[in-house]
Amino acid sequence: MFSPNEGDLAANAEVPVTVTIYNNVCGKFDDTIVANIDGLTKIEFPVRIQITGSPVIVPNNQVGLNYNTLFPTLPMPTIVAKTREAPPKSFTIKNTGARNLSIDWMLFDQKDLN
Repeated sequence: MFSPNEGDLAANAEVPVTVTIYNNVCGKFDDTIVANIDGLTKIEFPVRIQITGSPVIVPNNQVGLNYNTLFPTLPMPTIVAKTREAPPKSFTIKNTGARNLSIDWMLFDQKDLN
């Protein structure tokens, strides 16, 4: 998105143009910005952007999650061997991307993460 996306440019003047890029997919992207100026041939600017990060988020304020750690953690109670299982806990994750994801879950002992 360009702001401003069109308008007049006075002689010997400058206008800052803000380019805003919205993303929902990670990767490297090449594109072309085209400027059409009345009476002149179009001008093309090559553009390259790399989008990184994870589209998976843990929405804020979920009961039971500890947000005071590097990554949110879900504390589990101490269970005595060969007794009944702990009550289940749950939380929500969200895929903000445009593609389906496959997620593999792993459990870690908290002392191994410090």
